[in-house]
Amino acid sequence: WNSIRTVEPTLELINDLKRKTDLWNIYTQVWLKRYCYDRVIGNSTNPKVRAARLEIATYATMALAAIWHGYYPMYFIAYFQFAIVTVDAKYVFKARDSFKSVPGWAKWLFAAGMSNFYFNTSGIMFYLLDLQAGLKYLASMYYIPFITSFFQITGLGQTKKQPRTEGKTIEMSDKSQTPDKKLD
Repeated sequence: WNSIRTVEPTLELINDLKRKTDLWNIYTQVWLKRYCYDRVIGNSTNPKVRAARLEIATYATMALAAIWHGYYPMYFIAYFQFAIVTVDAKYVFKARDSFKSVPGWAKWLFAAGMSNFYFNTSGIMFYLLDLQAGLKYLASMYYIPFITSFFQITGLGQTKKQPRTEGKTIEMSDKSQTPDKKLD
């Protein structure tokens, strides 16, 4: 029995949603990663293609897991919501530099709270099965899981890239918004 593990007991103390997912139903996660996720990603070396395939692979894997569990509508909604949150976790991770003034323990506590919130919300939707009961549950929460996901997708962690200039540096003056160009 020691070689068969489905859940890691430290699951509740982890603040990373991806690791939390990996430690729940461990061997099923390994199978889904090997036979769905990795195949969708493929062997592309182009970073843009690979980045797009990572998100598509997440949604495809969650859809396969929902089909595997059965054809109840809340399975699909729960897995879709969980896929959104998993993809959102990348943007939140990228935004961590914006919160340098926040103490490490507070960031850990916030991340743990949010990952447990999404994990448990998806779990409740998963167990409700019935569409009416699931929508009633989401309405009682004012659709907060989907609203927070929407805000994360549309803004948090997405920064504009500064334009590159070859052989030149552009400095902004403090008093005006027009760039002063200097040649190297």
